[in-house]
Amino acid sequence: MTNHNYDVNNIDTIKSILIQIKDCYFENNRGLFHLLSSSIIFENCYFTKIEKNSYDTSRGALFHSGWSSENFIIVDIKDCIFENININSNTPLIHSEQIMLTINNTTFSNCYSDYGYLIDVNKHRYSDIVLKNIKVINSSSMFTGSYCRFTIEDSIFSNMSFKKSVPAISNSKYSIYTIKNTEFNNIYVGNSLFNEESTFIFSNVKLNNITTILNHFYILHIIM
Repeated sequence: MTNHNYDVNNIDTIKSILIQIKDCYFENNRGLFHLLSSSIIFENCYFTKIEKNSYDTSRGALFHSGWSSENFIIVDIKDCIFENININSNTPLIHSEQIMLTINNTTFSNCYSDYGYLIDVNKHRYSDIVLKNIKVINSSSMFTGSYCRFTIEDSIFSNMSFKKSVPAISNSKYSIYTIKNTEFNNIYVGNSLFNEESTFIFSNVKLNNITTILNHFYILHIIM
């Protein structure tokens, strides 16, 4: 085994690190990944019973990255399953202040956090988030944060119920959403599907059995 020593105070040393995790099973883990200016790929992995590590300052139960003036954090999740996750703290599954996130052919089923959202991306310049062929079933709202560019294609969001007044899919403000060939089914929401302080482009989007307790439905303000 080769021992690699990296100076974490030298950004030029660590910014090119690529971590690839394939065919792995994660159960009853806490605060697994905390990255700075690196890239990580999850392929064909299974995640269940993930919690926040109470002994560190990580802001994400699975993954956390802070802000870097050098590079975006690159996270690629493909062919994975997130299932039966209940984060009993005010912590999302993933938190980042600067990320390029791609999720492809992945399922989130019965995934919840007391934070109210699974993924928090909050930045003062646009982060790109691409979701393709994903399924979100019986889970918390997916996103919160600000200044993101979302591309959502060929995906299904279904069987979601929210008692709190939070958007069902995303509360990311000042963001741009391009949503194509996607279905939203059987959703009961106390607010709306998306935060209204953003720009939306919808193409071939199906809304089935969407119920809101409000007198107005913000998604109808979107030009489709």
